Amino acid sequence: MKKKTDLRIIKTHKALYKALIDLLKEMEYEKIKISDLCTKAMVNRSTFYAHFNDKYDLFDSFLKDLKQGLIDELDGSKKIDNVRDYYLELIKVFINHIDINKETYKSIIVNNRNSIILDMLYDTIKMDFKKKNDKFSKTKTDIPEDIMLEFYLGGIINLGIYFINSNKYSKDDIINDLLKLLPKDI
Repeated sequence: MKKKTDLRIIKTHKALYKALIDLLKEMEYEKIKISDLCTKAMVNRSTFYAHFNDKYDLFDSFLKDLKQGLIDELDGSKKIDNVRDYYLELIKVFINHIDINKETYKSIIVNNRNSIILDMLYDTIKMDFKKKNDKFSKTKTDIPEDIMLEFYLGGIINLGIYFINSNKYSKDDIINDLLKLLPKDI
């Protein structure tokens, strides 16, 4: 049975998360104060401290929720039984996730040069691949799994960063071009 969460807690967390992202667009993370977060979120300091120990705890909670959202999206993706189709579906889900959360990622990665979120994305995608890898072990290739995984993970993450920083291509443009790039025999 899924644990029910009080609606007031959800609303408070969402307000503080939004305040954090809005402030990250304006200033560096280290310069953000609890009072800034409370003012922006329109919550009392005591309410903030009832939910979080400090701004680092807030940021950690926010990243965990963002990560869980990506995990849920990956788990809900189509069931695939070959590596090429898996990577294509993974890229579609990942690019869509980034598109939905583009301002958030831009605020954290670009404006604040924070690599923690890149590590989170990398670990989440790697975990998904390892979880689904048993299906792909039947694939006929002489490329070791770990080399193939690191190669594609690097490409996927860097493509996501490029997509965040650039307004040159739509998510559909990127996905269609990747269809042409991924070899049919992986």
